[in-house]
Parts: sequence; C-alpha cells; structure tokens
Amino acid sequence: RVLASGIKRPVGIAQDRDYIYFPVEGDGTLRRVAKRGGRMETLAEHQTNHDILAVDDEFVYWGDWGTNTLQRTRKDGSGSPEVLANARSICGIAVNDRYIAFTTEGRLEIIPKP
Repeated sequence: RVLASGIKRPVGIAQDRDYIYFPVEGDGTLRRVAKRGGRMETLAEHQTNHDILAVDDEFVYWGDWGTNTLQRTRKDGSGSPEVLANARSICGIAVNDRYIAFTTEGRLEIIPKP
C-alpha cells in the first residue's frame, strides 16, 4: 500500500517499529510517515544531499554532504537538528546504545553518543 505520494525525489530510507523516515532531496527536508498511514511530518529542513539515514530509540541520524556534517534530530520532531561531527561525504551510518559509526571517503569513524 502507498503511505505517501507526491514527494519530490525521496532518497534513502530508515524505519523503526512505527514510522518510515526518509530525506526529500527535492525540498531539503527530512520527514517521517506512520506505517499505519497518515500525514507526513517534517523533522528537519534546509538539508542538502542527506540520503544516508539511521535511527535509534530516540533520534534520526544523517550525513549532510552539503555541509559535510553528521547530524541528528529527535524522532518526534521536537527540538532542532544538532551537528555531531564534521565529516566529508558520509556513505553509511550505524548506531547502537553507546556509539555512532560512519563511513566517509576511505575512512571508518566512530564517536560516542552525546
């Protein structure tokens, strides 16, 4: 079934138990939609080339190629995105309860969660 339509260039995808998270390259947003259906919610705006995502219990993480940063924002949309690291060309992100690991051009990096 279709959960959302009319999205201008959605790229990347991540999910948790209740939501699908996706960046929209066409308007620079990070959005979510409930798996049961409903309206799309915007979690972050003014992002560029942000197609790599990961989620944990509380946050959505992404690499922004336009600003060369690793960022996160709360999954419920409260608060503002925060920059966690400067990193050029993030290609993959993995999170667990203590660390955020990410790949860049020729490197594998890991940082503790704030």
